[in-house]
Amino acid sequence: MEAKNNKKFVGKVLKAPETRISIVEKNHLIFFSTYFNNYMEYPMAPMHYEMFRLSEDTKTPLVVLSAFRESSKSTIMNQSYALWSVFGIQKKKFIVIVSQTEALARTHFQNIKRALENNVLLRQDLGPFEEDQWNAGSLIIKRYNARIVAMSVGQSIRGLRHDEHRPDLIICDDVEDINSTRYTESREETYKWFNREIVTLGSRRTKVVVLGNPLCEDSLIRRLQEQITSGDRTGVSREYPVIDDDDNIYWPGKFPDLEAIKSEEHRIGDKFAWANEYLLKPVGDKEPIIEEEWIHRYIETPPELRNQSIAYASGVDLAVSEKRTADYTAIVGAKIVGTGDDMKIYLMPNPLNAKTRLPVTIDNICTIAKSHGNQKHTFYVEEVGTQLGVVQVLQDKDIRAIGVTVGRNDKWTRLALISDWIRSGKIQFPHKGTEDLERQMLNFGLERHDDLVDALTTLIIGIMEKPPVSPVTYEQVQAFGKALRRSMYGERSSSSRGGMGPGVSISFEQDQDGQFHRRY
Repeated sequence: MEAKNNKKFVGKVLKAPETRISIVEKNHLIFFSTYFNNYMEYPMAPMHYEMFRLSEDTKTPLVVLSAFRESSKSTIMNQSYALWSVFGIQKKKFIVIVSQTEALARTHFQNIKRALENNVLLRQDLGPFEEDQWNAGSLIIKRYNARIVAMSVGQSIRGLRHDEHRPDLIICDDVEDINSTRYTESREETYKWFNREIVTLGSRRTKVVVLGNPLCEDSLIRRLQEQITSGDRTGVSREYPVIDDDDNIYWPGKFPDLEAIKSEEHRIGDKFAWANEYLLKPVGDKEPIIEEEWIHRYIETPPELRNQSIAYASGVDLAVSEKRTADYTAIVGAKIVGTGDDMKIYLMPNPLNAKTRLPVTIDNICTIAKSHGNQKHTFYVEEVGTQLGVVQVLQDKDIRAIGVTVGRNDKWTRLALISDWIRSGKIQFPHKGTEDLERQMLNFGLERHDDLVDALTTLIIGIMEKPPVSPVTYEQVQAFGKALRRSMYGERSSSSRGGMGPGVSISFEQDQDGQFHRRY
């Protein structure tokens, strides 16, 4: 019904040139519906109307927008917006369109150029256009004293001007690709380029629009989204996957039901391309990190031998939000047998994975810590965001907690860091009880949740950096005490049965870091 009403309205507007021009100047949606209505094969979705609102917003200096492939984001936010910003009430004078490669920049430019050359109604209402000043990457609309330029990331951008005008609209459309996000150094270069070349290219009145999909966790798009969300950068961030984790379809006019979504997924055929381009999951071009045949299993953990190093540890991944779409809190526990090259890590079955409030999670950790009696249990907690103070809270409860800092390593890198320990069998999985963890691990980047994998990588990286202290047995403490007495007092101390002389006794206490201290 809405689409029919729009067509009727546009039909009426088309018949009155003066009214038409007056209206399209004020409203980008009507501009698009008037001159580009043939571009939209299906009825518009709420995401499209929001795109038009974002383009009309003059108070927001930065718009970062990710949308699934063939969602019309470039048609609306690049091609149509670039032209409306000139002809409409924003009266932009210098529009710069930037893409990763010259070929892609040329494609975006040609779409705009063809619209001006071939769209009869557009030429009639907003022309004439003097095409003698147009070339392969630049055109001047003389009637409005406006210029549109398309460039690649590698071209020199600094200091661009059109007469006295600095760029007042910059559209970055796919400035990253698989190759530019493959290595940390190239991602850093793109981020620096954006801050030093793009942000400083215009003035305080310049609007920057960044379009693209997050190819990895450390991509430019993802960094800008996180900074806007945290308040470190002023702007608006939007994501429009073809379908979200709650099975909400973002363009029901094109994909009316789950069967249509599944059909499109089968048409694409590649699960990583589908995840990246349609679900907006930053998987890049990576193949699975862990192979199923790498998983080594145990039926029972080996029996504990006298004087053998035995320790217990857990990796904790916290999620304090209880929203239905939020991540889960995960705690993955393990029994560590041996040290150094002989170490084996036996993952415990049935790891905790639930939406819980932080106080409940703290109580769960306390319960796990007490379950081993006097044996120490080390908890490794990733120190990031809301988890920064949890380590101190646990330590105040006399629980051995260690913060794990992952730096700028993304989730893929963290799983890759522990992959050899899985492949070699240093990490052992139970015969039953870790099915969810294994599924998340084997399909990493494609599953809706990865909390158990995050807890596992936190656990193993923590063990790598600071192995847990092995709790000692009563016999080991007694043996240590006897050896110490002999070294200090000779065989005379043997009659004191654990004392340091007549009337003096010795005991040992293990502190938070696993060190032993004498008590008399």
